[in-house]
Amino acid sequence: MKGENRVQNRLDGVELWLTWVVPIVGILLGLYKWVIQSHAPYFFLFTLIPPVLFGYTFEYWSNKHWRLSAWRTNYSQDGFQSTVGLIYGGFTQLLLFCLGSSLPFTSSISGKLEWVLMLIVVGIIFGLLYMILSIEDGFYTVFNASYYKKEGSVRAALRNGITFYSIFSFLFSIICMIGHSFLMGSVPISFFLWLTVIASFILIAPFLIIGYNSFQQLEEYRLSNEGIEAQTDTFALLLKHRKRIFQSIVVILLSSFVFLISWTVNMSKRDIPNYVSPDIKLPQVLITAPGDTSLLVSLIPGKKGPFTLCPEFDNRIRRYSWVPQSEEDVLTLVPEYDDAVIAVSLNDRTIPKSGPIKIPGNKAGKEYKISLRSGDENKAAEYVVVVLPTSFLPLQVKIHDIDMVGDGFIFSGNFTVPKFRDWSMIFRDTYEEW
Repeated sequence: MKGENRVQNRLDGVELWLTWVVPIVGILLGLYKWVIQSHAPYFFLFTLIPPVLFGYTFEYWSNKHWRLSAWRTNYSQDGFQSTVGLIYGGFTQLLLFCLGSSLPFTSSISGKLEWVLMLIVVGIIFGLLYMILSIEDGFYTVFNASYYKKEGSVRAALRNGITFYSIFSFLFSIICMIGHSFLMGSVPISFFLWLTVIASFILIAPFLIIGYNSFQQLEEYRLSNEGIEAQTDTFALLLKHRKRIFQSIVVILLSSFVFLISWTVNMSKRDIPNYVSPDIKLPQVLITAPGDTSLLVSLIPGKKGPFTLCPEFDNRIRRYSWVPQSEEDVLTLVPEYDDAVIAVSLNDRTIPKSGPIKIPGNKAGKEYKISLRSGDENKAAEYVVVVLPTSFLPLQVKIHDIDMVGDGFIFSGNFTVPKFRDWSMIFRDTYEEW
């Protein structure tokens, strides 16, 4: 029956907020932060899909088969909440939205441990508050020892909630760090799907084992209260009599990790562009000096976001970089020249003044030199765009004060990015903010 055993005269507004409004807001905030703002749709889906699947697997077995808990809302049926995946997905996205800004600073071991502990603490607080409110307002019930002893909603939530949410938050933090390491840029969709399957398995499998063990203990408690000798399996007997099931789970888990490690090694191979910048032969002053800055008024890229010209164009800055999303991408630059310009060339090949400047993204490490000449031999300008590899983390640098830009240096060697890749790059020292 729909809304089975619905408790009357409860706050429908609280139910609406906890089962619909807050989860939807969490998903929208995650969509804004990771897709719109950070341009990382794979990371957003990777952190959303496992919690959603968790809700429709563990919660389904917990509500429908093991009777460890039951929902009593207007949308529940036979104790199962049809929107439980939305609830888990929304609240985890809300949690990640609150703590996600510290993810880029987890490159060190201490940083990773601090982030895991922080997410566990906040996750436990989030989860316990949600469970206590849900139990108190009568649309969620946990059938544990506190329930049968009538110890109240707080005691019922604390009995299992701390362990449940600490393990869940720990596993979710590991998933977030894996996703942030591999899925903030463009990757093959097959790699994303396989990583998502592994993450979902890691998040769900332990709770299925814990849930079954809780079911056995609860059955033993019920039967003992009725004066019947319990013949249920303990966890040790479960491992013994269902050995093949657990062996299969272990084999699948280990195989997944082996496949993941091998794929990671393959993805992490260095692919250093075999290209030497012509600027390496120039005097230091000429590396940054574009020449007559009045000849090029503006250079507007046809694409916004991180996959575009970096830093933002300023006619006093000579060197720029571009990270294409794929090798088929083409960077379109719309220039505005001064009337004194009589000829424009791209890598010493003359191009029309009237059209845009197009730079292909299929040659990682190549530099494209835009040269401008005027009628006066002493007035010329030159700008350089370096094409970075597609797997390079997209850069966003905004220059607030041109006087703070460095004098210009060429850095050759390995420039490490947080994707376990490193590239031999040539950079202008325009560091203001990443």
